[in-house]
Amino acid sequence: MIDGGALAVGLFLTVVSSVAIVTVFKYMSARDRMRHELIVKLLESGHTIDSVTLDKLLSSHQSSAAPNQPTHPPDPRDAARNAGFIFFLLGFFTLAFAFTRSSGVSYPIAALGLLPLVLAFGAWATGEREFRDGTLASFTNGRDPREPHQSGGFVFFLIGYGTMFAGMVRATGLSYPLIGLGLLPIVMAFVVWSAGDRQYRAGLLGDGVSRAPDPK
Repeated sequence: MIDGGALAVGLFLTVVSSVAIVTVFKYMSARDRMRHELIVKLLESGHTIDSVTLDKLLSSHQSSAAPNQPTHPPDPRDAARNAGFIFFLLGFFTLAFAFTRSSGVSYPIAALGLLPLVLAFGAWATGEREFRDGTLASFTNGRDPREPHQSGGFVFFLIGYGTMFAGMVRATGLSYPLIGLGLLPIVMAFVVWSAGDRQYRAGLLGDGVSRAPDPK
């Protein structure tokens, strides 16, 4: 059986990842619904539809829905910052659990916790570097065409991470078959992320334009 501390940490990790997924899903659903409604209204009024006009209407609609909020263009680094924050939470609390277990420090769990921490700092550093170099895209429709790859990879990572975590907190000791099984979706996550980035850089996904380098 899994002890109470392991169950609590597992529950926390599940809640954090679930909240992150639900938040992103609700945001994307709301934007898609708003876009669909505007397209229907434009078609009914006989206006021609182009991406520039549609983006302006979306921006004005969002501004009217929240008049007290300051309006400014989205920072293209937001996605990297948010992803890094989620990975940081996963790693931090995994490490905290590894060093505060009643049975003593668990170095395998500590090593597992280092993985999302590395991903967190990697995401932050990559976002800042690409922003300064002007290679981080600023998308005309507010969406990254790599989102399906990023979301799919994140789901694979959570499945693998949770599986490995379960294999390490078993009361009967480490389960190497379970840990090995968890490695498979984690490897798949990196493959999916890499494929999305490679296809975007090759111009196969489209839907984005490069921004000018940061003058700083």
